[in-house]
Amino acid sequence: MNRQEMRTLGRIGQPLSGGTYRPRRRLRAPRWLVGTVTVVLLFVLYAGISANRQVEAVQTNDLALADVPARPAAAASRSGTRADGMAAFAAVDGLNLQLLHPKPRTIGFHEASQAEALELLPLGRLLANDNPTRFKAPNDMVGPEYRVLSSRGRAQAPTSAVDIVVPLGDAVTAPVSGTVTQVTEYPLYGRTRDWRVEITPADRPDLTVVLIHLLRPQVSVGDTVAAGESTIAVARLLPFDSHVDYVGKAKAPHVHLEVKASVEPTPLDPNAPALPAEESEGAAS
Repeated sequence: MNRQEMRTLGRIGQPLSGGTYRPRRRLRAPRWLVGTVTVVLLFVLYAGISANRQVEAVQTNDLALADVPARPAAAASRSGTRADGMAAFAAVDGLNLQLLHPKPRTIGFHEASQAEALELLPLGRLLANDNPTRFKAPNDMVGPEYRVLSSRGRAQAPTSAVDIVVPLGDAVTAPVSGTVTQVTEYPLYGRTRDWRVEITPADRPDLTVVLIHLLRPQVSVGDTVAAGESTIAVARLLPFDSHVDYVGKAKAPHVHLEVKASVEPTPLDPNAPALPAEESEGAAS
């Protein structure tokens, strides 16, 4: 037998020189390790799919603005409802707020997080009151159906803010006629890009209407807007669960609205005499 034959026999398990054959041991991972790795891989796969769907939804929402035509003006009827379905859905200190969308999926009032948010008076018919200990429903009025969302333990009034849920990709219009005073991109909760638009009503310059959760604003500072007609932006689908999501069967874009008092800072007169120390401390507080 030559060397090549001996190597061949050795590879198929035959003894090379009369020695005892010892089969090779196969390495086997512990069952707990295999199970752990499987669970981790499944979780990563699920998270990746969910994230991809969310990104696709947000991208669809962002790109859909190009297909949203400008909403034409419509005359108001005797009932207070516009011919295109746009109507006042809330009021604050005599200022009426028009619907941002002709067919909102949900109008959900809730407690604002900021102390300066004023209490809103819902107009329409109460559909559900999930904060009965703090909100007492008024009589039905002309307007759309609305809900009062559950309490989040905040000190502000239960109707000091409102979330208006609309279909994915739809634009929203101005809730008041007035002048745009702020268009700002900011980090929502410090981690998510969001847009904020502020409007000063033409007949109530002492108030400011604040809109957030927007995509690609279509207005700039100084623009004049008309209630229910001027497109502001596309409602944003947030990449995380929102409080209003529990109302619907699935996540949907929404715009958050608040009204606050417009406080113009008093200009500093460099020629004014200095205040005494006691008065200076009191003014600072």
